[in-house]
Amino acid sequence: MAAGHRVTGNRQSRSRGAGWEVLFVAVDAHARIAFTDLYPEETKQSAGKFLLNAHAYFKSLGVRLKRLLTDNGRHFTPRSLPRPAST
Repeated sequence: MAAGHRVTGNRQSRSRGAGWEVLFVAVDAHARIAFTDLYPEETKQSAGKFLLNAHAYFKSLGVRLKRLLTDNGRHFTPRSLPRPAST
């Protein structure tokens, strides 16, 4: 894979996705505890995996999920979100 323009300074040639990753962030509104997860691409699968991982993390701290507020990104729509197992 060729280096991107941030490395070479050449904006004429492009390399697919070089130098880009996606950081998802979840914050508990009450305690202000954050969970982050880094993924190589922003897909429905990555978003779903992140939500399941975030749920497991907060559950391990004793935080119970009541509702989810998102920035309404295209991968965070009600139909696309996985449902965590009942507690």
